[in-house]
Order: sequence, then structure tokens, then C-alpha cells
Amino acid sequence: ADATTVPLSGTVYIGRKQGQGIVATGCPLVGVQVCIHRLTALTRTDNDPMVGKCATTDDKGRYTLFPLVGTKVYPNVTMEGHTIHPLSSDGVERRIDFLKYLRGVPVSLARASNGALSNHDF
Repeated sequence: ADATTVPLSGTVYIGRKQGQGIVATGCPLVGVQVCIHRLTALTRTDNDPMVGKCATTDDKGRYTLFPLVGTKVYPNVTMEGHTIHPLSSDGVERRIDFLKYLRGVPVSLARASNGALSNHDF
């Protein structure tokens, strides 16, 4: 079996309410745990296994995980007493995107080199 991994990275920000939604403030959230889960079905489930080592965000809120090439995964951020959601990848005003990881992120060398595995922000 191929054990090639590639980096999947992003930043976790503190959010604030704005209108009907929540937007990233640009302030990093330091010391939160980010783990990677592998999709076992077509869409994300509560039983998707955690794979690889978890990461802790650094002083700029950044994290890097190393999923296996050929898998479909999604990052999950946990911090006791807080709810943390993925941010949309596009637009000037980045909002919460609840369905962003519904189908997971396909991991490939091509996606790693074209930047598709970076900026997975929360």
C-alpha cells in the first residue's frame, strides 16, 4: 500500500456575529486541536475514523495535518466549551459554510501542488 502523505493546512480564527451569520475576525485561535477524519461513506458521518496525528494550532492559529494520498478526508477542530465551524473558501466576507466538508476533501499529489489542500480555515 502507498503510504504517501501530503500537507493539508489552514488557520483557525475567532469568529464574531455579524447580521445573521458569523465572520472570521482575523484573530487567531491558539492551542486548539485539529484532527483529520477519513470518509467511510459518500458523505460525512459521526462514525468517520480519525486518522494520523492531530495538530495543535500555533501562535498564528495555523495547523498542518498529513493525510494519505488517495483518501477523502476532512479536518475537525475541537475546543472544549466552543463550537467551531469551517469557513467558506471564497469571497471577501468569509462566512461559515456548514456543508463544506460534507463530501470530504479528495487527497492527491495534484491537489497538494495546486494549493487545494491549503487554506482550510475555521
